[in-house]
Amino acid sequence: MQLAGIAKSFLVACVLTAITLTYVAASKVNAACPCSFTPATLVEVVDSKRVWFVIDGEEVRVQLSGIYTPNLKSVTNNNDWCAEEGEKAIQAMDFMASSLRRAKTIALDIHGMDQSGDAMAIVYVDGINLGQELLYKYLAVEFEPTYLTWCG
Repeated sequence: MQLAGIAKSFLVACVLTAITLTYVAASKVNAACPCSFTPATLVEVVDSKRVWFVIDGEEVRVQLSGIYTPNLKSVTNNNDWCAEEGEKAIQAMDFMASSLRRAKTIALDIHGMDQSGDAMAIVYVDGINLGQELLYKYLAVEFEPTYLTWCG
């Protein structure tokens, strides 16, 4: 009798698992296996988009991928930069620095290198995507648009 009850419970658990896996498989999920992430140690936050980390004993500059953040100063001669953008960049930089300094674990999902030799990566702080947190705080946008002003 007990064996039948255990078998029934096991069957219910299997069915629920199958339903859950079917739902997850049908859903679009932007996730990666944390087992493939690269552990890193903070060295210095450079600005609102770049950070120096130690990875496997070597210092590597990393740019957050998948987001666009404000600049600390003008990077073009188009006069499209303003003090408001600089203030947002400082807020983003301060948030990144405080999050990374408090982190128990920092992990990187490295996607490649950019033209300047920076590693492009999604940065996880205690399992939380740092770029997503910048988006939630309105300190970043999801992509680099052809034209964006942080001013006014």
